[in-house]
Parts: sequence; structure tokens; C-alpha cells
Amino acid sequence: TIILLSCLFFFKILKDNIHLLFHIKIFKFLIFFYFYLLICSIFGYDPIFSLKTTFPYIRHIIFVFLIYLLLVQQKIKQNILFFVLLYLISFLIIDLFIQFNFGKNIFGYEKVGHFRYGGMFNDELVLGSYLTKIFPIFLALSCTKKYKNGNYFCLFFLILLVSSTLLTGERTSFFLSVLLFFILFSFIKINSLHKFLILIFILLSGIIFLNINNNKIVKDRMFNSSFQSMFKNEKITVFTKNHEKLYKASLKMFIDSPLIGHGPKSFRKICKLEKFYVNKKEVCQTHPHNIYLQLLAETGLIGLIFLILLFIYLIKSIVKYQVLSKNQNNEKIIFFILIVGLFVNLFPFAPTGNFFNNWYSMVIYYVLPYLIFFKTKYNFNN
Repeated sequence: TIILLSCLFFFKILKDNIHLLFHIKIFKFLIFFYFYLLICSIFGYDPIFSLKTTFPYIRHIIFVFLIYLLLVQQKIKQNILFFVLLYLISFLIIDLFIQFNFGKNIFGYEKVGHFRYGGMFNDELVLGSYLTKIFPIFLALSCTKKYKNGNYFCLFFLILLVSSTLLTGERTSFFLSVLLFFILFSFIKINSLHKFLILIFILLSGIIFLNINNNKIVKDRMFNSSFQSMFKNEKITVFTKNHEKLYKASLKMFIDSPLIGHGPKSFRKICKLEKFYVNKKEVCQTHPHNIYLQLLAETGLIGLIFLILLFIYLIKSIVKYQVLSKNQNNEKIIFFILIVGLFVNLFPFAPTGNFFNNWYSMVIYYVLPYLIFFKTKYNFNN
């Protein structure tokens, strides 16, 4: 009964506001992408299997639209959401530091292996990824608070983010958090405090670096093993040998069906076919650990174009912000932070999760309604 009433409620909201879908470009873009996924599924390797993923995929678009409507109608209190994220992020980071220093977190979860800390996520090992993905929304909402020392606040939590992802042992999350830090720190003007903040950052970076050198496990996991796997036997490898093999298999799949691919989530099935072997060996996992290569293999060149167009838009927005925005205000900074957050989470040259994974998709799509809301609210058409 509760589910039925909820569906009827959401259906009424959609029916009363459906006209907005055709006035906002991103919604039309997402709808086209959804129907294209259905086409790929129908003509893919295993249509029924792919359709089980793509048919309900429209829930993400509905989610974006509903959150956007709730923001417009002020049903979602940004003030409350900010404090929820503040307490959540603070709790996760404090719990991680407890686990790192004492071997167990507050619920008794221990580290995984020699150096992997999952905190509240235990052995799922996605804490760093989770923090990196929700952090841009948290920072954007912090700008709505208009604190007197807001720059200090943002800088402090950015440094906490970088430090936390380092401790988790998640190399990709650490790299993306550093990328997020440098883009935001470089582009957002801090007026007279700029030099002072740079000095603080250099000092803190030095302290963190010294701690890493003194902690052999951290150093080996985050740096030594990464360099060894990438530059082993005087040959350059893309991340690791396993990653490189998955990428080669993805390219073989693309060449086999270049336009529309083999169907969403088909990688795990067709990787068992001999024609996609790498070095005469089967290379199989649920996905190739890169969303661009995954779309290339499973949805073809046309599917990849959707993602590339979105990424180009993000780059253009970042460049325009720096070149055209002479007078920065909170609204522009909010928009910029969300753009950068999405840019970092869609960065093509880093290992990623499964594009069609529910958790991965929801975290990415959760940024979109806020991005659309602030863009339309403050008319950032240029």
C-alpha cells in the first residue's frame, strides 16, 4: 500500500510538471540516452539480460526530475541537507581515523588486508569513492551558508578529504580527490587570502608527505606498488596488467560491433568468447573498470558520444568560469563546484566502477538536479 501510494504521488508530480522536461536540455539529453540504451539492449548479445538493466534505468531520470522539482518548490531544505551531510562526512572521517590508529572502528570493523580501510563500509572498500562523490554537493551547499570564513571552511574539509582517501588505500579515490582539490583551489579566487592559504596547503602537504614516508605500509600501497605495476620491466602498463587486459578486451569488443556495441552489461558474458581473449587467455570481470571503455564495448561509438558530449560541456563550463567570471559570487561558485565535482567523477583517465551499477549511477545522478537547479535559478546560460 505504501509503495502504491508513493507511486501515485510521484506520478501526479510528474504529470503536473511534465512540460518542464521539454524546456530543460539536460532532460531531453537523458531521455534520448535512455531510449538509445533500449535500442542497444534489443539488438545486443543477450537482449533479455540487457533489458533487465536498461528498462528500469529510467528511474534515474525520474529521480533527477523529482529532486529538481522538490528544489524548485523548496520542498528540500538546503540548510537541513547541508547539516546532514556535514555530520555524515564528519562521522565517516572520524571513524576512519579511529580505525587507522587503533586497528578497529567504533563498530569493531578491522582493516582489510595489509592496508585497506573501509570504515563504516567494512570490507566493501568504497569509503574513499563515496566521500569523493558526495563531497562536491556538500561543498556547494556550504556556499549557501555564506559563512564569514567560508574559504577556510572549504579548504579545511578539502584537506580532510585528501587525507581520508589517502588513508583508505583507494588509489583512484585519492587521485580524484587531489584533482578536485587542485581545480577548486586554482580557479576559485580567494583575494588577499590566496597566498596565505597556499602557504598553509604547502605546510600541511609537507606534514602529510613526511607521515607517508614514515609509514612504510601507506607508502608501499599508495605509491611504490603503483609505480612498480605501471613501469615494470621497463614497459609502461596502463594502471596494472589486469586493467590493461580488460581495456584491450573492451577495444576488441568495440571493433567487433563499433556502432551500437553488444548491449548494456554484456561485458561479463561476451568476455568468455574466444575472439575477445587477450594473449589467448580469457579476461573476464563484470565490467572493464572504465566507464568510457565500458560504453564503447557495450553501447558502441554512439553510446560513447553521449558521455563525451557531457564531458566536453563540463570542460567548457570550467573554462568559461575562469575566463568570463570576473566578479565571483556565491551562486557562481556553487555552480562551479558542482561542475567540477561531476568532471572529476567522470574523469576518463582513471579506473571506475560499473556504469550501470545502481550505487555508482545514483551518486552521479544525485549531482545533476542540483546542477540544473542552480543553473536555471541564476540563469548561467553563458
